[in-house]
Amino acid sequence: MVFVLMIPIDDPRFVEQRNFWVSMFAVLCGGMFLFTFIQKLAFGYGSENLVKTIRVKLFEAILYKHIGWFDNKDRAPGVLGNVIQEDIA
Repeated sequence: MVFVLMIPIDDPRFVEQRNFWVSMFAVLCGGMFLFTFIQKLAFGYGSENLVKTIRVKLFEAILYKHIGWFDNKDRAPGVLGNVIQEDIA
């Protein structure tokens, strides 16, 4: 784009070069928008799957605990249910 500024304004090549670089800039902006959208979509999908997998494994681990493990107030079934369901809403 610096080379366009080196061409005098009254030269016919100036308009041609200007239009070319403006269109290339528009293509670059469109490509950045598209790939950023795809990136955010992929990260969102991947993080949802990761959180679901972690919650399922936590639930399975809680199911296999000894019944005496739940006697502690910090491990009451309601508290554990809130831990599994945290940040869903």
